[in-house]
Amino acid sequence: MGSIACIFIAIYYKKRRYLLFVPFIVILVLASGSKKALIILALGTIITYLLKYGLSFRFLVFMSGLFIIGILALQLPYFSSISKRFSVMIQTFLGNDSVDGSTSERMNMISIGLRLFSGKPIFGYGPANYAINAAPFLGRPVYSHNNFIELLVNGGVFGFLLFYFSYFIFFIKSISLKKFTFIFIYLFIMILLDIGQVSYYSKILFIMMGLAGYHSIDKFAELRPNNVQNV
Repeated sequence: MGSIACIFIAIYYKKRRYLLFVPFIVILVLASGSKKALIILALGTIITYLLKYGLSFRFLVFMSGLFIIGILALQLPYFSSISKRFSVMIQTFLGNDSVDGSTSERMNMISIGLRLFSGKPIFGYGPANYAINAAPFLGRPVYSHNNFIELLVNGGVFGFLLFYFSYFIFFIKSISLKKFTFIFIYLFIMILLDIGQVSYYSKILFIMMGLAGYHSIDKFAELRPNNVQNV
């Protein structure tokens, strides 16, 4: 998220010098071979520009340039590992037989999670119980690598809705006030990535959600007429 923060500061606060850090962070992301890190980088950059400029000609030019640079970078031998992993992932979603072990296991975890959820759909099995109940099928206790499945199994529909309700309120207020902050971008990306991670155990996420709640209340208060007094 470091590169996204630098881009956000450069665009929204006109501090262009922060863009100097971006190439170094991008190189580290590509060299890590992490699909998740690269997805965060791409999504965060696109969302940041989109919220600022909308579907303008400037945004389309930026997207075209980003796509070309990304394709060229992935052709370099140094980044061959991440290029190969993305190729296998795309083939998997297209229904081809070539599936890497990680993707296959995660898909199996989702399937097991849905079966467990059907057994106790309202309140679930309790905190951290996906690992316990899925262990006989997976051969070891392990979390689901999918926040939606983890919440549905552990907390049922009740826990799922309770967790994402705070997101919903923050997004609605941000959109209605047209106030898009780095917190908004961070939480939006986290929701998109929840299909491949379990975020509700993250302490950082709850700190960001707390800041989001404070920000929503603070911005909402700015719209209150001056002649209205708190009781």
